Amino acid sequence: MERNCTLAYPDFKKPFVVYTDASGDGLGGLLCQVDTEGNEKIIKCISRSLTPAEKNYGITELECLAIFWSLNKWKYYLQGREFKVVTDHKALKWLQETKSENTRLTRWKLQLQEFGSFEIVYREGENHGNVDCPSRLPVDLNAITRDMNEHILKIHQELGHAGSQVVWQHLKRKMESPPSDNKIKQILDECENCMRFRVARTQPAKIRGIALYPWEKIAIDTLDMGSVTSEGNRYVIVAIDYFSKWVICQAIKEKTGKNIKEFLENKVFNEFGRPNVLVSDNGTEFVNKEVKNLLRKHEVRQSLCSPYHPQSNGLAERANRTILEKLTKTLWNTGKEWDQELQKTAFAHRCCIIRELKASPYEILFSIVPNLTGKEKS
Repeated sequence: MERNCTLAYPDFKKPFVVYTDASGDGLGGLLCQVDTEGNEKIIKCISRSLTPAEKNYGITELECLAIFWSLNKWKYYLQGREFKVVTDHKALKWLQETKSENTRLTRWKLQLQEFGSFEIVYREGENHGNVDCPSRLPVDLNAITRDMNEHILKIHQELGHAGSQVVWQHLKRKMESPPSDNKIKQILDECENCMRFRVARTQPAKIRGIALYPWEKIAIDTLDMGSVTSEGNRYVIVAIDYFSKWVICQAIKEKTGKNIKEFLENKVFNEFGRPNVLVSDNGTEFVNKEVKNLLRKHEVRQSLCSPYHPQSNGLAERANRTILEKLTKTLWNTGKEWDQELQKTAFAHRCCIIRELKASPYEILFSIVPNLTGKEKS
């Protein structure tokens, strides 16, 4: 392994060699190939600790688990291709050919049949050091480097001071082994802006209407920022797609039907197409002749919420709160005005992964991961 510290590229025209091993603490595996000069090169190396339940397994079960886990990890490389498995446990050689009464081994054996016919080769333990080492070093590094700490905080800020779960989901798409959610939470707990504006929430989530495809149904609302910028803006129009949760924002000076009409026509209809349903409250900026004519022209049905009950437009109200929280944390001690950071904050919201959807609004609409600060997988 010392001579082969650099991983090689796989050659799918050549057979693979899989080395596996297990100990009382962990599992290890190497995916290798022999190059044109006859030298064996490492393509992938994996290891992990045993779970509390797995520590009760017998040695044959552990060695078989190492094979089962490694092959499933490298299914892309091995399925439908020629390869052999090298192990230091003799019992596994006859496991392929002999019927076992152990139901766990039988189940794994059946699941491994999807890899086709492969050979299990026995090698003595004293010659099995290349993979013996990873299986006996199941050490979880209980530390994060200073660079990683700063990197996580930067992602946190770019995502509009998003929570640890959102940051972890983003890092997971960019890194091979991101820090755990708990470690990220410890780092984000040090964010001064988040500590200053953190609000405890106790109310359970409300059931909302659903949409079957993007831009079938949108909600719209206005947000009073409470301060007038040098551009004269005081309010924000917020529209959100029920399906993807994509948010569109625009700063305005007054809550008028004209501003709402122009926003819907220019920022929504002309860019994303017309929805079937527009959900809004009964405010005069939404219930007026100009908006009514626009919706009639585009054949959009307006669904009005119950008066004095903003929760009935909960999706827009939640988007308002999120935008306000992100703006507040972003603007603290910067000296900037809120309308200068509004679009950046809206973009951060679009890039945040939604736990229930397991994707961000950006990914849902464009089918690619947004290009933020992040280390690519190697």
